[in-house]
Amino acid sequence: MWRSWDVADGLQETYTRALTLDPQGRVWLRHGTIRFLSVLNGYAPSKVTEPAMGNIRSWGPLARVYATADGGAWVLDNQVLKHYQAQRWTDHPAAVAGGEEALALLPAAHGRVFVLFSARLVEYDPAARSSRVVRRSGDTGIGAFRQMAAGFENEVWITGERG
Repeated sequence: MWRSWDVADGLQETYTRALTLDPQGRVWLRHGTIRFLSVLNGYAPSKVTEPAMGNIRSWGPLARVYATADGGAWVLDNQVLKHYQAQRWTDHPAAVAGGEEALALLPAAHGRVFVLFSARLVEYDPAARSSRVVRRSGDTGIGAFRQMAAGFENEVWITGERG
């Protein structure tokens, strides 16, 4: 069975820049320049305030929503990490401080999030508002980090310029 959704069904806009399937099976849609995201649960869409403030500098790979198993989400907006929990967004600018541009995000256990930079992988704890470097690219044989993905059982897989 095929089902399509549009504004008449409750979507905030039919144009979509990024889709994310969360661990609960919901689909998060980031639209164009409107002030809301749509979240589809298979029955009806709901709206969530768009976390972007002002002009979005890049709609590249980080445009997507990184949803969590507990119903929350993470986004990176103009190099400010934002966390959605209890129906509101909270800024976490310290997570990406230091001038280097973040390449990827990955929600982790216990409400934490991994943030990948070309020179390091950082685990950010929003409760403590603190970061710790998990691995530096110079300590590996793969060169500067490029991307990461979830592996099996809390593993993080990272690619680099040499593999």
